[in-house]
Amino acid sequence: MTQRRVDAAAGRRLRRRGWKMRFYKEDYAESAEPLANPDCGWYRIYPFELKEAAGTVFPPLDVRALAGSLEESGGERLALVQFHIGFFREKELTAGILRHMEQILACFHAAGKQVILRIAYDLEGKGLAREPESEELIHRHMEQVGPLIRACAPYILTLQGVFVGNWGEMHGSRHLSGPALARLVLSLHRAAGGSCFLAVRTPAQWRGVMARLAGEPGLEEKLTLFNDGLFGSDTDLGTYGARCGKRADEAGRWGRGEEVEWQSRTMGGKPVGGEAVAAPAPVGCMRAAAELEKLHACYLNSAHHKKQLDFWKRETVDIPGCWQGINGYDYIGRRLGPRFVVRDAKKAGRSLRVVIQNQGFSGVCRDTDCFLVMEREGGGAQELRLDADVRAWHGGRTVKLVVPLPLEDKPGAPVCLSLALRRGQDGQTIRFANRGAAGSVRLGWLKSN
Repeated sequence: MTQRRVDAAAGRRLRRRGWKMRFYKEDYAESAEPLANPDCGWYRIYPFELKEAAGTVFPPLDVRALAGSLEESGGERLALVQFHIGFFREKELTAGILRHMEQILACFHAAGKQVILRIAYDLEGKGLAREPESEELIHRHMEQVGPLIRACAPYILTLQGVFVGNWGEMHGSRHLSGPALARLVLSLHRAAGGSCFLAVRTPAQWRGVMARLAGEPGLEEKLTLFNDGLFGSDTDLGTYGARCGKRADEAGRWGRGEEVEWQSRTMGGKPVGGEAVAAPAPVGCMRAAAELEKLHACYLNSAHHKKQLDFWKRETVDIPGCWQGINGYDYIGRRLGPRFVVRDAKKAGRSLRVVIQNQGFSGVCRDTDCFLVMEREGGGAQELRLDADVRAWHGGRTVKLVVPLPLEDKPGAPVCLSLALRRGQDGQTIRFANRGAAGSVRLGWLKSN
């Protein structure tokens, strides 16, 4: 028997008994308040140049000073931790350096920060001079940091780059030919045990890697992008090709429009972010927001580029609804990551049909569970885990969720119905953007009359 027939039969039984279950929905007003959800937001950069002599690591870790710096970070939940290992361009990492890295990451974890991790030989734009001549040594360094990455994976949002290039940004290196890049990505992916997302710099690099490593288990799901040239030029400072359309240049890059649309189709459910650059002139917040939604952006640098960020801070959003009058910087920052809003809910037989819109730029990037929370007036509550693919609720999308109602065969006390989202790995709450929603969003009341 189909679900529709089951619902109809149940309805007839309830009517014969002379009572009905009615649903009284809440006001689903949207809020513009910050949500502080995991895996998204503004970040700051924390660089650490690591050296060692006579068994002593330089500079020594000042835990108190680092903790104080993290406390002053303006409530940002993300931090880009850069480990500069150019000192080891001709030798393996030492046990002391690996312990030092572990201690630094532990400080960020203790401060409640999620980490974007970039390990690089160069942080000054001198990649060729700072990186190893031997590719094998790079692979060995990746193998050495593998246990550290696996241990810290629960609070690492993504790994940026493959150690090489100017500033670790995957350009200006002797190790970035198509085959070499694929080997490095594979080495880092395996060293991390597939535990972390791994970001390359351009869509062309992503496609080139996957063309060579299509059979590697779990890699396509974990491989994502970072863009440190957002809005910096027509090509985002070389992220895209100068030609129009899908006629690739010598580096495999398409034109901007095609690359952005490709990312819109491909990067959903993965952490994507970077830095906004104001060159030759700042980009308005509304234009930037439209593109960031297509890119599925969930994180941005809060300090660079100051000219661009200050421009957004001076702008005022002039659109109807909850965003009216907010400044452009907050408008963009509060839409980084997911921003789920319940728009409507209606009872249909023994189920609720709930309409949810994602007003964020991206969806969630980790497995997330959806629950129906039922609280009976006078006490007593229970939860029902729903069959919902929350990772498919991408930015800008509207989804219709069918929520089964475990109705009773006799009248009872009114039941308050709510929806809750929790990250599967640790149970962290993903907040809805409805006004008044905290750990869950109230859908309404189910009453018999």
